[in-house]
Amino acid sequence: MKLLLDIGNTRIKWAYVDDDRLLHVGEIVHRGHDATRIAEFVERLPEKPGGVFAANVAGTGLGSAVSQAIDRRFGLPVRFAVTDRECGPVRNGYDDIAQLGVDRWAAIVGAYTHVGSAVCVVDAGTAVTVDLVRDGGQHLGGLIVPGLTVMRESLEQDTGDIGRFSKKSVEQPAVESFPGRNTASAVRQGTMAALVALIDSCVVALKTDTGTEAELVLTGGDASDLLAALIRPAVHKPLLVLEGLKKLSG
Repeated sequence: MKLLLDIGNTRIKWAYVDDDRLLHVGEIVHRGHDATRIAEFVERLPEKPGGVFAANVAGTGLGSAVSQAIDRRFGLPVRFAVTDRECGPVRNGYDDIAQLGVDRWAAIVGAYTHVGSAVCVVDAGTAVTVDLVRDGGQHLGGLIVPGLTVMRESLEQDTGDIGRFSKKSVEQPAVESFPGRNTASAVRQGTMAALVALIDSCVVALKTDTGTEAELVLTGGDASDLLAALIRPAVHKPLLVLEGLKKLSG
């Protein structure tokens, strides 16, 4: 079995591949933890894989730490994915393909492989990325905006009254009334509404370009919250990057 690793800015997700199935799936939050966190997750892996294939967007330091831990445990090198010009029917739409993050490339490949037609791919993590792919596999490009947590923290840190009043806001019910009736609720609902509007505009733009309704595929840590807020139907694929890595690994 092959081991796949999705090394993101906040989490590391992993899965083994056997007969095209993802098995022994797991994840850890590494952000805010020291290097021992890496050794711990590698020690928890259930068995020695035949090979290790990873997507890393968290920097060379973390990539090296993962590589060293894998080598100590299994005596295997980690092969790191790179963004390519094409994979099967999917063709990279960036002018400089190296500027498209390998996690986005894997998510695009995974989403198109799942849908098989026009698709809007949303990865809602520390940053939110939106990528548009035509029917036939041509990637048109994408958008990058701050994620929900980054937007909210920026407002609280850089806008004095918002940060001060947000701390005084009362606890909200599970379903909040719209619009927000205190500062914290207004920030939560405003940032969510901004992302929902962005995603909706991207789906509309893709339909205008292609004449067909694209399927909306969501992944990332905030995907569940976005899914609940979206009006249009969407598919939640928590392991989308790993699904794409499965394809990229050959």
